[in-house]
Amino acid sequence: MREIAVVKPALGMVNKGVSAEPYVAIPDAELRAFESFFAGIEPPLRRALMATYGLERGREACAAALAWAWENRARLATLDAIWNTPVKGVRDATSAENAVLDDAEG
Repeated sequence: MREIAVVKPALGMVNKGVSAEPYVAIPDAELRAFESFFAGIEPPLRRALMATYGLERGREACAAALAWAWENRARLATLDAIWNTPVKGVRDATSAENAVLDDAEG
């Protein structure tokens, strides 16, 4: 039998196993995408929030932000797609800066 990830929406709990009410099945690809997002964003977010709000409140703020991200993952994916869409007519800032540096070096 294939394992699936299930989430109890009210508590945000993740359980590996067979789906049972009131758990909701989450597709493997969606779960892997969020796990990848979480692994990349959690450490710097936690450090920044702990530096701003202190150890305990920073951890709580990080947990709340990541809980929001999980609950709004479809919306977050759309925002990520919009954010990473190149704008026509706008040059990459690093290539423009490099061109200026190359001209200055002569």
